[in-house]
Amino acid sequence: MLTGGYSADSYNPAEPNLIITCNPVKTATKEDFEKGYSVITYEHQRELPHIKSISYLTAVWLQPLLKQKKVNDVLYYNQQSITEFPRCNVFIVTKDGQLVTPVNNMLKGITRKHVLELAAEFIPVKERNITVDELMNAAEVFLTATTKKIIPVVKINDTIISNGKPGPVTAQLYRQFLVLEQSLI
Repeated sequence: MLTGGYSADSYNPAEPNLIITCNPVKTATKEDFEKGYSVITYEHQRELPHIKSISYLTAVWLQPLLKQKKVNDVLYYNQQSITEFPRCNVFIVTKDGQLVTPVNNMLKGITRKHVLELAAEFIPVKERNITVDELMNAAEVFLTATTKKIIPVVKINDTIISNGKPGPVTAQLYRQFLVLEQSLI
């Protein structure tokens, strides 16, 4: 973590502080993939979304709602275009067989980059805005993150996606991603 450092007026940046911590990381399991995630949508735009930060205030503030709704995560949207999860990227498979992921107002993650490369080998890929309506009518939806790999989204708000199971494109990408991951170790 890089901070603005200590300063005489507690506002203007001075000599930055670099803080490094090491903690074990919990990663997604095959069972997480098989079960999929239930999520809700929430209108919010992260400040400086293209920068990796630890500013999860909105996500933390929404935790009681997530528990109440019995969902795994929240998907942000901004002016009717979906953007990202607090710590994950989002993809949809359209009913006409295209893989689409947002292009603006989100952090372009490393796993997202690899998934785009893998997908381009077998499905048309587009980076563009995705409306909330398009999301809700998608054939498949999944999220990507370093610690989660690829997890299908099987329910959004009260709408079941892909019959509540991982779809065929999501499953193929998951298998290919696991192979890629092993080749990099």
